[in-house]
Amino acid sequence: MDRYKFDNGINKNDAFLNGYTLKCLYNEEFKQKLGGGGDVNKKKITNSYLNKNMINNKLNEINKNLNETKENSKDNLENILVVLLNEGNTTYIVSVLQCLRNIKHIENYYLKNLKDIENNLNNALISYVFSRVIYNLNPSQRKDKKKFYNLTSFKKALLHSNHIFNGKSTKNAIDFLVYLLNTLHEEDKKLAHWKNLCMAFNENLKADTIKYINYLSKNEKSIIFDNFCYTLETTRTCWECKTINTYIQKYFTFELNFEKALNKTALMYKKEFSIEDCINIHFEKQTMYNVFCEKCDEKRDFSVDLAFNFGPPFFIFILRLNDREDLIEKMSKNDIKINIDEEINIFRYVKKSQESCLIYKLNGAIFFDTNKKLGYIAYCRNNIDDNWYKFENNEIKKVKSSEVLNISKEGILLPVILFYNKIKNKI
Repeated sequence: MDRYKFDNGINKNDAFLNGYTLKCLYNEEFKQKLGGGGDVNKKKITNSYLNKNMINNKLNEINKNLNETKENSKDNLENILVVLLNEGNTTYIVSVLQCLRNIKHIENYYLKNLKDIENNLNNALISYVFSRVIYNLNPSQRKDKKKFYNLTSFKKALLHSNHIFNGKSTKNAIDFLVYLLNTLHEEDKKLAHWKNLCMAFNENLKADTIKYINYLSKNEKSIIFDNFCYTLETTRTCWECKTINTYIQKYFTFELNFEKALNKTALMYKKEFSIEDCINIHFEKQTMYNVFCEKCDEKRDFSVDLAFNFGPPFFIFILRLNDREDLIEKMSKNDIKINIDEEINIFRYVKKSQESCLIYKLNGAIFFDTNKKLGYIAYCRNNIDDNWYKFENNEIKKVKSSEVLNISKEGILLPVILFYNKIKNKI
């Protein structure tokens, strides 16, 4: 036997990252352990000479050191996280960027493709400044020990791309999120197209192949599409001729009817409603009156049913508050609180799904301060240590999950954007 392999549940990558190397024991090492000379024959070395207690003690020591290193890194994470500086009422930008950055797939993708994006700035300006933010917020990528990162470059690029976000007043976080997702999606498609063309020209491919690559570049796939896109199927049935019309639309965010849920709760004399209640209301059977029916050739009434075609990796629920002051007054008058669900099962809303369980877990939340002192406040579940952190007023604070779930019950902070990621998917 030339070497012995040890398998004690130790992750090889973790061992190397923490400075440990699990070396295999060769014959010469056995001889040193056993005090033997250099002429010991390999065949004479058997398992009986191996000091199992010594090996087990060494492995236990390594396990202990690995666990201590991991725990220390978690404990110190709060101290090494970088603060995005709020400069001139930019809490709507800071809160959205922090939540997106804590989505592991998004972070890894933009860190990996930073150089390609940098080489294609003409088609990926927002993607570049976004990836630079992610790079500077990542503890493993940052070489310096700065605790703060300003948004000067990001704001300049944002104003260059869209003048809606100009001015010093606080803008709507929902509008910014929707614009950012759509822009990143379009730029990512252009980036994929640019990569295909570069590959074609570098390999001197024929014109027909380049045309085919141009055709492929028209697809809708992107990192944003793969993680957030869902399809909503709308089925309309005419009451008279029973004709069924189906429409399918794609979205990145799912807008909940906050006001309707609040009014229904008040009518039922309840004291609180949840995010899942808002979803239920959205999927209730509806009726459309005086809509033109092609088969009847006149206006008819239609029943409307909604359903998801599938469950994406992430759901972004937005609660657009058109008249905040009126809603806040109504909630205060009726003493109604909002309950944020830690987990949501959307299986009942998915049409013909092969999945028997579709559970989503809260990953991030953005709240609006009704006192208008702090603007927007973000809570994010960190993708390194799985702990919750609060990003408020240029400060980062580690918090318990119970604070995130119950903070809106105080009536001061209202949820406006909620990030849920899929955690269970059984077939």
